[in-house]
Amino acid sequence: MQFIANLKSLQARDGRAFNIYMAATATGIVTSLFVIYKLTRSTPPTGDDTPLPPLPPPPPTTKESLSSPESSLPTPTTNPNPSSPNSPALIPSPDTIGDSTLPSKAHKKILEERLTQADQKGKALYKNGADYIAAAQCFTEAIVACDEIQQLYPSTNLTKQKITLLNNRSAMYEKGGGEDLALADCDAVLEIDKGHVKARGKKARIFEAKGDMMNALAECCALQLHFMHLNKDKIMKGEHIAPPVDESRLEELTVKCMPLELAAVKQMQEDHLRELEAKGETIAAKLPSKHAIVQLLQSFTSYDLWRSESKADGTVEEITETLDNTGTSNMSPTNASRADLHFKRGRRHALSLDFVSATVDFEKAEEIIAKDANCKALMSHYLDLMEWLGICKHLRYDLEGASKCYQVCLETEPENCEILVKSAGVKMDSGDLEAAEAFFAKALLVNGNDADALLHRSNLNMLKRNLDAAQSDLEKCLSARPDFLIAHLRLATIYMHNSKNSDAEGCLETAASLAPRSSEVHSYKGELFFATGDIENAISSFEKAIECEPTNPTPYVNLALALMNNQAAGKDPYETSAKAIKLLETSLEVDPQFQAAYIHLGQLKLSLCKTIEEASDVIGLYKTAICECRSSDETTDVLKMLVLAKAQVTAANLLGMKSLQF
Repeated sequence: MQFIANLKSLQARDGRAFNIYMAATATGIVTSLFVIYKLTRSTPPTGDDTPLPPLPPPPPTTKESLSSPESSLPTPTTNPNPSSPNSPALIPSPDTIGDSTLPSKAHKKILEERLTQADQKGKALYKNGADYIAAAQCFTEAIVACDEIQQLYPSTNLTKQKITLLNNRSAMYEKGGGEDLALADCDAVLEIDKGHVKARGKKARIFEAKGDMMNALAECCALQLHFMHLNKDKIMKGEHIAPPVDESRLEELTVKCMPLELAAVKQMQEDHLRELEAKGETIAAKLPSKHAIVQLLQSFTSYDLWRSESKADGTVEEITETLDNTGTSNMSPTNASRADLHFKRGRRHALSLDFVSATVDFEKAEEIIAKDANCKALMSHYLDLMEWLGICKHLRYDLEGASKCYQVCLETEPENCEILVKSAGVKMDSGDLEAAEAFFAKALLVNGNDADALLHRSNLNMLKRNLDAAQSDLEKCLSARPDFLIAHLRLATIYMHNSKNSDAEGCLETAASLAPRSSEVHSYKGELFFATGDIENAISSFEKAIECEPTNPTPYVNLALALMNNQAAGKDPYETSAKAIKLLETSLEVDPQFQAAYIHLGQLKLSLCKTIEEASDVIGLYKTAICECRSSDETTDVLKMLVLAKAQVTAANLLGMKSLQF
C-alpha cells in the first residue's frame, strides 16, 4: 500500500535514504544475487554463437556434407552428442579408420588430420552461412575423431578441444533450428565443466526462447554462483569485478517467471484467508500493526482532538454499561442511540490501541444503520462514524468501501480538507495518482496552507520521484505547523537522499526536541549515521529506537543490517549473523506483515544454508510472506524473491553444490 507504506515511516524504503545492504564477509556470508552484484559493469563476455576463428580454407565441400537441415538433422536416438569418450556409438568401425587394434603414431596422425579437416570445414561453413546443419555434421566428424584419439591414446588430453567442438556444434544446432540437440551438447559440455560460461549462457538463451523461463533463470543463477565461488576472495575484499550475468538480466528473467507462479500465489492467499475466517481472525489478520496504524493517525492534525473527545466519552466499561441499559426496541431513536454508543466505544478502543475491537464496534454501528436507514438522521456522530469506517476499510485494503464512506462525508461537507486528503490516500493505494492529485488540489484550494494536504501530497510527490516538489510541500507544511513531527522526519529523508546531511541533521535535532522518546526519531538518526559511515552510532541509535518503542518493526531490521555491515576483524561472523536473524525474526513477531523483514531474513538464511534441503525453509518463509501481503505491490516484491530463491536452489543442484555458502 503506497499511501499507508509511506505513513509507516516509509517502511518500504521508497522515499528513504536508508540503503543498508548485507555485505559479503570473509566467512561466506553473501547477499542475494541482486545485491552482491551491484558492481562496476564492463562489457559482458560474448556467447559462443561465434565459433573459433576459421583456420586455413578446408577441402572442397561435397554435396553430401551440404545436405538440407530436414534430411541431416539427427534425432536424439542417434546419440549425436557424446558425453563420454568411451561411448561405443561414436567409435568408427576398423574399416573406416584402419587397423584400430594396432594403434600407431601414423594412425594417430591420420585421426588428428581428420579431426582438423572436419573442424576447419565446419568453421568455414559457419563463416559462409551456407548450411548450419552441414557445419554441425562436420563438427560431429571432428568429435568422433577426438573421441577415438582419446580412447586409443589415453595419454593424449583433448578435453579442451572436445569442449570447443561440442560448444561449436551446439551453436550450429541452435542456429539451424535444433534447439533440443543444442541443449544436449551444452549438457555434454557442462558434464565436463560445470562452470562453462558459454554453454550455460546458451542454455539460458535457448530455454528463454522456448518459453521455459524458470530454467533460463536457473542457468543464469548457476553462472552467478559459480562466478562467486571462483572469485570469492576478490568479492570479500570488495574488488569491483563484472559478473557473467548483468543484474538487469536477472531482473528481466525473474519478472518473466512471475506469471507462472501467480495462480499458485493466489491459491495460497485464498487458502490462508479461509483458514483465518474459520478461526474468526479475519479482522486482526487484515489490519496492519499497531505501530503502523498509529503512524497513520498521527499524520493528521486531528489526532489530539479526537483523542481528547474520546476521553471525554468515558471508559470502555462505562460506555458498555450505557449501551447495555439502552432499550432494545427497533425504533429509530433507539437505534440511533445504540449506533452512536458503538461509535463512541469503538473510538475509545482506538484510543487504547485495540483496533480490532474498534473495527468490530464501528461495523456494528454500520449494521444498525443498514437495517434502519432512518436512524442515521437522528445520530449525533453519523459523519464521524463514516470517517472511521473509511479508515478501517482502508487499513484492511477495502479501497472501494473506504472511498464510499469518504464520499458520504463529502456529500455533506464537500470542503472537509481531512476527508479530501484521506480520499486521495485511497486513490494512491489504488494506483490512480492522477485522481489523488485532484483530491489534493481540492483540499489546497479550500486552504492553501492545510498541513495535512501538504504532508500527504509530499508522499505522492515522493512516489512520483519528484523530490523537489516533495521538499517544497514539506517546507510549506512546517511553515504552517512548525511542531509537525512527521513532516520534520520526512524532510530529513529528502535531505539525506540529496546528500544534504547537515540539513537532515538539523531536521532531526528539531524532531528530537519535539519528541525525545520517539522511536521514529532515533531510527531516522540511525539512518543518518549510517549514511555518513558512522556505523557504531547507527547501531546505538537503532538500539535506542527499539528501547523507546519495542512495537516498531523498522529499527529491528535496520539494526540487523547495520550489524551485518559492521564485520570487524576478529569477530565471529556467524555469531553476528545469528544476532541479525534474531532481530529480523523479532521484527516479524512485532509486525507479521513487514515485507522488508521477510526479504532480508530470506536472503540471509539462504546464504547460510548448510544444505540445499535447508533452502526449502527459505522458500516456505517467502510463501508465508505472500500470505501476509495486503496489496499487489507487496505480493510482487515478495514473489520476486520467491522465484529467485527457487532458481538459486535449482542452480546449486546444477552445479553439484551442497550449500549456497562460499
